[in-house]
Amino acid sequence: MWIGHLLIVSLAAIAPYVALAMLLGLGALARTWERSHHAVAAQRMRGATGSGPHWRAGLASPFRFLLGLLEIVLQALFPLILGLLVGIAVDAGWTLLQGSAPPDAVAFGTAMAITLLITWVGLGSRTTRNGAHRMLDAAAPDMLWGGVVLGLLLLLLGAVIFTLLAREGMVDYFPFPSGPRLDDIALWRR
Repeated sequence: MWIGHLLIVSLAAIAPYVALAMLLGLGALARTWERSHHAVAAQRMRGATGSGPHWRAGLASPFRFLLGLLEIVLQALFPLILGLLVGIAVDAGWTLLQGSAPPDAVAFGTAMAITLLITWVGLGSRTTRNGAHRMLDAAAPDMLWGGVVLGLLLLLLGAVIFTLLAREGMVDYFPFPSGPRLDDIALWRR
């Protein structure tokens, strides 16, 4: 789980909008997974047998996903604002103390780290955490698959870190290349 978090934080240092979309998408998927699990378990407790509960959970999953997406957006809004403020403060402090601006990756990596931490342990995060653990348990049900998933995540993390180092901290603002950039709002960099 923590390697996945490192992956999202390091991706934010390269492409912050993509990392934010990944955080929201995975959070909504985790919430959907957890709610579907509870729905199937509740139907089994009421005596349902066969594949009926799974079919009903599958049919309801698009609506659960939309609800989960709305919830994770609202859950991550305050942590995102706080993370951006801290990231900007780190950038301003570095610029004023060192006399030169740090790479943009520092501010965005810091912002995503704070956003992810508060979203993971803050209010309303239990559904997201439990769903994420259930998703990981489904992807890696035993030690062999756990090793495969771990190896793939480590390879992906290595590729993202290699890209971050190769770009020397330059941030790609995809899909908003002309959108708001850190240089546009950082008055202390001028």
